[in-house]
Amino acid sequence: MTIPGLKLIDDILAGVPDNARQRKELTELRVQIVALHAEMEKRDVALEDARLQIKALKDKYESPIKADAEKMAVLRLLEPIDRNMRCAEIAQKLGWDANRTHYLLIQLRDAGFVYEVPTGFHIEDAGRIVLHEPS
Repeated sequence: MTIPGLKLIDDILAGVPDNARQRKELTELRVQIVALHAEMEKRDVALEDARLQIKALKDKYESPIKADAEKMAVLRLLEPIDRNMRCAEIAQKLGWDANRTHYLLIQLRDAGFVYEVPTGFHIEDAGRIVLHEPS
């Protein structure tokens, strides 16, 4: 790696015999600069990896649900309720067909936003997070 201006400084110091100390310091500084550049490149790679992981997580947990108004409506209905709700009750409250509601609930369950027990459905923490995340 070429560092601008160092060759000129090196040439000046080479002509002066009593500047051996400065030549040694200059060499040490070159080594430090190279090490810092290598560390910076490693951090850039790590930062890009972190950005890709964040994007992948956002795509996995945010986009599919937030883009679907029906699924968001189901989550909004379930969030304040402290008990399990049956599919038929959810469909009735939302004014939807029971089959369509069940289909949406199964999709939400498979994505980890609600859980299903024999007495009905209940919102998961991931569902609450999606509801309260800024767009």
